[in-house]
Formats: sequence, C-alpha cells, structure tokens
Amino acid sequence: MGPRRLILLAALACAGCVERAGSDGDRGDADLAADLGADRGEQDNSDAGSSDAASDAPTDAAADAQPAANGCPEACAAVVECAVERCAALADADRPPLNQICLDRCAELPSIGPVVAGLTACDEIAAFTEQAIPGILDPCVFDPAFPPNAPICAVYGARLAECLTDRCPPAAEQQATLAAGFTHECDVAVAGGADPSGVEAIADAPCDAWAEAADNRVSNDLAAFCARGPLDEPDACRAACATAAACLNPDAEANQPFRNPDRCAMLCVASTDAPRGWACLAERMTCDAIEPCFARGPEPACRVEADRVVECVEAACPPVAPLADGLRGLLVSGCDAAVANRSRAIAEVEAAAAAEDCADDPLATQVTLVIDRPNDPSNALGPTCADGPRDPALCAPACAALGRCLDGGNVLTDADVCAFYCGTTATYPDAAWRCAGEANGCEATVACFGEGG
Repeated sequence: MGPRRLILLAALACAGCVERAGSDGDRGDADLAADLGADRGEQDNSDAGSSDAASDAPTDAAADAQPAANGCPEACAAVVECAVERCAALADADRPPLNQICLDRCAELPSIGPVVAGLTACDEIAAFTEQAIPGILDPCVFDPAFPPNAPICAVYGARLAECLTDRCPPAAEQQATLAAGFTHECDVAVAGGADPSGVEAIADAPCDAWAEAADNRVSNDLAAFCARGPLDEPDACRAACATAAACLNPDAEANQPFRNPDRCAMLCVASTDAPRGWACLAERMTCDAIEPCFARGPEPACRVEADRVVECVEAACPPVAPLADGLRGLLVSGCDAAVANRSRAIAEVEAAAAAEDCADDPLATQVTLVIDRPNDPSNALGPTCADGPRDPALCAPACAALGRCLDGGNVLTDADVCAFYCGTTATYPDAAWRCAGEANGCEATVACFGEGG
C-alpha cells in the first residue's frame, strides 16, 4: 500500500477508547440494542415455529447466512477500513482478526449492519464502533504522554532541528534534544488527528522549505533560547524531567508534555512554554519538591530593577512622576512573569538592578523599552514628556469602573497601573475614557473601548 494520509481516530475513537472505563461501552447488550433500535424480543423469537432442535442452535449454514442477510460483511468491511486508516497502532495484518471480531458481534447484534450502512463519515463509524463493538479499538488506547510513533514525525523532528541552526545558533549544540522534542510534538498532533501530509511534502526538501516552521519557533517559544542559549543546564533538565515524569498527575492534560522525557528535556532546555524551577527540582529530586520548585512568586530583584527604571524614566521625563506607582507596578508584574517563563534570565534582572548609571546596560535597555516602546511606538512616552499626561480627573472614574468590570487577571484592575496606562498611552482617545467613566454598567463600560476594549 502506498503512502497514505495518516489521520487517526482523535476524539471520536482513540479518545473514546481512553474514556471506556465506566462508559456506555461497558453496558449490557440489551441496553445497547435499545439504543440501536433493535428489538431484542423479535430477535430472540425469530425462530418461533421451528423444531426444538433448530431453536436450540442454528445450523452452520444459518449462522453463516444470518450476518450476510443483515449486511454484516459490508458493515464490518467499513468498520475495519476506517479503523486501520485512522489508527496508527493498526496495520493491514490486523484486518482479518478485526473483521472476525466485528462479524461475531454483528451476529449477536444484527442492528450493526443497517446502522453502519447509514453512516458515511469515518468519524461517525469510529464513534459508533467504540460503543457497538467494545474492545475492537483497544489497540488505539495510549498514554497521552506516549502516543504511537508516526514514522514521518521522526523526519519532522530531525529536519526542523537541523534547519533551525542557521536562524538559532544555540540549536547546533542541542540538535538531538530539540529533534526528540519536536518528534514528540508531532506524534501527539498526529495521534490527535492532524494530517502530516504537509510534512511529507517537504521531508526531503532543502531548509528553505522549512523556513516558515523554523521562523515561527525562533520568534515565539524559542526566542530566549536562540538569544542566549540553554535556559537551564541540559543535564539538570534531564535529571529534573526524570523526577517530573514519575511524580506528575497523569490525568492532568497540562502535565502530559512534561511526563515525556524527550519533550520535557526540550522544553526545559529551550522553550519559554516551560516554567522556571528545573534547576531546583534537579537538586532535590523528590516529588515533594515539584510544587515549591515551580511555585510562582514575586522576585525581589524585579522590585529593585523596577525602582531603578522608574528613577531613570523620571529623570528623562519629569512629567511622568505623578504616575510612577503605576509604572512601577507594571514593571514588577511584567518582570515576574518574564522570569517565571524564563523569557528573561534572573541574572539579567539582577544586573539591571545593580547598575549604577542609567546609561549602563542592561538597565539602559529597560529604560529605553519604557520611554521609546519600540514594540509599540505609537504609545511612546514622547508626547507625555512634552505635554504632560492625560488629565487625571478623566482617568480616575474610568479606571474605577474598569477595576469593577475587568477580570482579576487584567493589570488594569490595579488603579495605579490603569492611571499610568490612561495617562500615557494614545491607544484610546479621551472620548473612550470619558465614556467609561460615565457608563452605566460593565457591559457599557467595556463597550466604550470598542472591540479592543
């Protein structure tokens, strides 16, 4: 058989297998027959009027004929074709035994034939099969941290890791770790129903064909790694991941990547999708250490750095001084988050906090980010420095309303941060802030800022 598109059972079959314990798939035949519209009474009495011997056991010929009469061969052919097509754990060699399991069950429950005949989509057939023929899809059951290996995924992992090196120099030394992690990502995606035909199309192509995938990683979760190298020491990552794999709750979806040693090591070494705390866990190597090692809390260095940045910004832009508390809160919050996800190294924060002069890096870089806002130049502090902030009397009622109406995770619920944002940014005009301060109710308040509010 030539290459085929590897689309697995995903939520309707393999995921259904995982959920089998205590599900409808374990119910008795009578309940299941009722669901399928079968009349068990008619089935049990279908031989009424025949001899006692005939009613005790059908002849071999009758047993062979009954499934055919109910469309069982056709139905089972469709069930098997769908199962083999959609589940990487099954192969052509599994077709005969799967077919026999299906035929045997169809002889017991003839409604399978007409029901399958009325289904056209493989997803529908798979979902029905899981309930009607319990156990037939058991080979598709897998631990979500350890999905079946799709051969194309090994190619994906190796090629993406290789093609990253030109864009991300640190990737060269960590190529094996990256390749193993990328392979696991792909295996999870394919097991979840992703179609890897796009990877198959460029598997042997030059790295130019992989540019989009590589650039996406370099500009997102691997950005910090590409800028400064491993986010945690690779050997410590492997040791910490071994502890995590044995300790993490296997039922929590968020834990699955970290239960797989290859994926965990890649995330620990290179990705800001993994939290800070691996070095701590590698030192303690106990399950009890997981929560304290990864618990996110305020970083003292972030507060010190924020104080220094505020001092420097006030010196360069005196009109911002009345809003200093809000700027400080914004800086501390952003720094804590960046350190927690390792997009900023704590050593860099400490160096900025210790800088003696506002012109010394890395402190100068943080000051520039606040004043010039290179990622959002339309909201640079230039106009505030020249003309002063927006009227506090306009901002105060609007911020009070936003504090009542916004989700607690939004930094604008902090009155000082909101005052700084209102006073210095041009994203929303005066009319929007006035509207929010005068609005009746949260829906009207948020609506003052339009779709971006």
